[in-house]
Amino acid sequence: MTLATGRFLLDTNIIIALLEGDNAVLSNLDQAAEVLIPAVALGELFFGAAKSGRPADFQSGAIRHRQSHCRM
Repeated sequence: MTLATGRFLLDTNIIIALLEGDNAVLSNLDQAAEVLIPAVALGELFFGAAKSGRPADFQSGAIRHRQSHCRM
């Protein structure tokens, strides 16, 4: 979702695509002034990771991505 201010609000599916390196998502996000991730989406991601067979892989990948691409 693009807000009128040039900010993007991401849903869980887009965040997953971003973490997987989807070029279309990365290209669109390059145009954003700011990218927002709702707390609900983060909860869904961590819940899904905890139920998966590889929760540590997801969490370490998410942390690496956040450190290199996100401002907190």
